[in-house]
Amino acid sequence: MKTSVSNFIKTSLAITAIVIFAACNQTKTNSTPAVSTTRSHSKPEIVYVNSDSLLNKYEYFKDLSKRLQD
Repeated sequence: MKTSVSNFIKTSLAITAIVIFAACNQTKTNSTPAVSTTRSHSKPEIVYVNSDSLLNKYEYFKDLSKRLQD
């Protein structure tokens, strides 16, 4: 009984080591940056907004802020 458990543990450790090695040994296929000049409507786009500049320069936000404070 102990030998079957020992063999099972050794086999599962070997399989785990192979999977980890295969996962870490993958080659990178795309080394270009994530920014693309072509537009694709099938993928969602990630947009970064400088919120402090937007809040300081956006008149609609200023008007609503003043209205909420009143």
